[in-house]
Amino acid sequence: MLVENPVTITHQELHMLGLKAKGQIKHLYLHRTAGYYGQAYSDYHINIDKDGEVYLTCHELYQPKSHTFLRNKDGIGIALCCGVGASFTGKNSQSIDFGECPPTMMQIEKMAQVIAILADALELPIEFSAVATHAEVAIVDGYGPLSSDEQKRWDLWYLPGTPRNFDHRMGGVTLRRKAQWYKDLFDRRIAA
Repeated sequence: MLVENPVTITHQELHMLGLKAKGQIKHLYLHRTAGYYGQAYSDYHINIDKDGEVYLTCHELYQPKSHTFLRNKDGIGIALCCGVGASFTGKNSQSIDFGECPPTMMQIEKMAQVIAILADALELPIEFSAVATHAEVAIVDGYGPLSSDEQKRWDLWYLPGTPRNFDHRMGGVTLRRKAQWYKDLFDRRIAA
């Protein structure tokens, strides 16, 4: 459901919410809303707009949301506000059309920062077992981009500006690498 006037949140506020949810959250699931820029949806705990603004659509991060089929109980849904008109029409990454509102570089960087902040607060590793795109878990669960399922999900399977092949830097790998870089940067700043 579309959220009117979503609440913006700072990195510090997000970290505090993460600390409050520690022990209750085990996964971060990464999405695109399939909407327009500027549209935040209540299905996700966190929405990230085209300019990197972060919106919170819950009171607590452990509040249940309906973002990832069969995986919502102990997971946070983080979505990029984009993707209207996007399509995947083939059997490989070259068949992706990111639509009229593709993920922006600012959104991708901000999502990586949000992952780093939450992974730190929740004490989660930045690896597939704890941080995954909807496409990655849909592949595991049998309704991913190459399945014949009518409800297939390919959210963030690939990102604009990154190589699109089966072996190298799928969206989740890119986001986890960027998030780890930000977490290491944050850790160095704290230690200094």
